[in-house]
Amino acid sequence: MSALPNNKKSGEGNGFALRWKSWMRKLQMLDIWRMMVSFGLAVATVVLIRQQSASSAYAGWKSVGPVAVQAPQGNWGGEVRIFEGDYTVTLQVSVDAFRRDTAFSDRDFKVSMDPVRLGALIRQAGPGSGIRQVEYEVHPSDVLEKPAGVHIREIRGGRLQVRYESMVSREVPVHLTLDRRGQREGWTYDCRLLQGGVVTVRGPESEVANIVSLATEPVLLQDTRAYTGMVRLQPPANGELLQYSHTQVEYEVRPEKNTMEEASRAFNDLSVFFLTRGESFLHPRLGNGEFPRVNVYLNGPSMVLKSMNPEQLRVICDLTPYTLPGGQNVRLQVQGVPAGVQVTEILPRDTLSLELYDMREPLLPGVAPAPAPEAAP
Repeated sequence: MSALPNNKKSGEGNGFALRWKSWMRKLQMLDIWRMMVSFGLAVATVVLIRQQSASSAYAGWKSVGPVAVQAPQGNWGGEVRIFEGDYTVTLQVSVDAFRRDTAFSDRDFKVSMDPVRLGALIRQAGPGSGIRQVEYEVHPSDVLEKPAGVHIREIRGGRLQVRYESMVSREVPVHLTLDRRGQREGWTYDCRLLQGGVVTVRGPESEVANIVSLATEPVLLQDTRAYTGMVRLQPPANGELLQYSHTQVEYEVRPEKNTMEEASRAFNDLSVFFLTRGESFLHPRLGNGEFPRVNVYLNGPSMVLKSMNPEQLRVICDLTPYTLPGGQNVRLQVQGVPAGVQVTEILPRDTLSLELYDMREPLLPGVAPAPAPEAAP
């Protein structure tokens, strides 16, 4: 009978402990929920602050254009010439809040093609002749200057077609220009170039192709004694991109009294020019691919021969009668011979043995063509 009250007290103690543990578990769960709610509020606060910061940093987008894009000009890298063109793009920009009310123009931006990327595109296109083009895409990094607080977001119309041509070299003869205002009556003047009679011209292919010869500045004929001197070349108009192997030549003037006696004179080392029809595809094949050179011997009045210049003679190999490929023996002709003067001899030969081939067919390996013939007028 005495053990029952003790069991009752023990049961009451166990019930209190169980309720206490239950309350503690509820408190722990409540703390976890509070922590999760606090974390969610913190994340939402950060996102809201960033959105507000972004909205206050950029006042909006603007469109600026057309903005000129600068391309490399002149004798670029010594290999190609880049043509000037109307290269423009439209810039889509975002503006910081402090520049919200600022008006921008195309003059506030400087856009230039990257020469490294442009050069890589040209090299990738490979060699070729004539005017060619590559597509250059303008990148945000090509905007070299822009106002503060402006950010490039998009470039519209940024795929530009850039035209260019190769730089080439060519040898052309030099002609001596004479000023006869000081020429003595009864005298003739034998004028010739001693050095620099051929000059190498380098420049854009389209400009070099138009140069067949170069003239010197006028040389004044005077006195009755022989004299020598140096004279400058006269560059062609609008030839700023052309370069020359030399810009001066040495000349000699030998005055002599006029006489009508018969005499002979040799004009040495004259080039042979090939003449073809404009629509012809025939081309002469030569072993070394160079113009033949000959010596022309004339006979006539001494006064006339002494007044002649080598530049007035032109040795022609006329291919206009031929229309089919094959071997041909073509007799040389000399143009520019004054009346009363005869051609007595052409050395080493007055006839060229040529093989004419069709330019539309490929050459065999190791065989060089002759330089391009001139079209018949």
